[in-house]
Amino acid sequence: LAVDEALNTTEDVALHFSRLAPWLLNRSGEEGGNGEEGRRRRVVVLGTGWAAHAIAKVVDVGTNEVCVVSPRNYFIFTPMLAAASVGSVEYRSILEHIRSANPTIGYYQGTCTAIDVEQHQITVRPEPPTLGQEFPMSYDVLVIAVGLRPSSLGVPGVHEHCLFLKNVEDARRLRKRVTERFECADLPTKSDEERRQLLTFAVVGGGPTGCEFCGELSDFVRNDLQRFYPKLAPLVRILLFHRGAEILPSFGEALQQNARETLQGQGIEVITSAKVVAVQENKLRVVRKHGSNEEELFFDCGLCLWAAGQGGQDLVRALHAQLPEQRQQAEGARGNDNQLFVDKWLR
Repeated sequence: LAVDEALNTTEDVALHFSRLAPWLLNRSGEEGGNGEEGRRRRVVVLGTGWAAHAIAKVVDVGTNEVCVVSPRNYFIFTPMLAAASVGSVEYRSILEHIRSANPTIGYYQGTCTAIDVEQHQITVRPEPPTLGQEFPMSYDVLVIAVGLRPSSLGVPGVHEHCLFLKNVEDARRLRKRVTERFECADLPTKSDEERRQLLTFAVVGGGPTGCEFCGELSDFVRNDLQRFYPKLAPLVRILLFHRGAEILPSFGEALQQNARETLQGQGIEVITSAKVVAVQENKLRVVRKHGSNEEELFFDCGLCLWAAGQGGQDLVRALHAQLPEQRQQAEGARGNDNQLFVDKWLR
């Protein structure tokens, strides 16, 4: 592994140096006003997630003038977000500034609010909006890599009472809330019943994010909080709700079983076939299936992390309205307008 990482680093360094010469040459030519004949193709990349970051690192800047547009100026290694949310790793360890990924590309901190496919032009709103006014930006090639956003799946109370884990701001908010729950429970005015409620952490969604956070939170309680709050640690309860019969549904059966056994071995209560139908302040309403029967249950909690669903960006839905082929594909996919449909070349 160490050898592979060293080789990857060497390749990145060689790649940076190899593209500096053509980039400087083209830059000097553009500043000298060589005209349209020597103009590079303008490639605009929307987003700084996995796809956008990968393109930014390897794109040929000798023939392309590349500019990234995103409200977030860094790439996040999302598998480590759960660890960052409890302090196991620091945020800077899982971030890379987009300009560090490739110093030869441009970047604007803003959100693309509209795309004019006919005119090959986008509208960019600076983020935060106080930075300036919206401005147009033309492109020859547009790379749409805006990703997904958390979805409540229509469950009332999710956005009002739940936390998410999609970016660094979410992780910071989650870490602060976990700490606050312990400090609040440690007050001498709290009863044991109130302490148990404050220290009950509910996680909705048995996918990778939900399972990772449960594991990290359990380790955090046993390894760190046990020292700081020895009287409170035994009161901690971690609940993982999943609407399907097995957690990690996109993985193989052996991994699903191993994950369940590992989480349960850490004292985490894995509750499957359980659909959260409403979220109130410090309370969940859950409908759990037992064969053909259903049971309604209520759970008190001090914190709820929602990791049960994702939805498309408004920008993607707006593109469906402009592109007839996208509408046709969406109709064939049961009206799914959360994603863009592409060919084998991702066009």
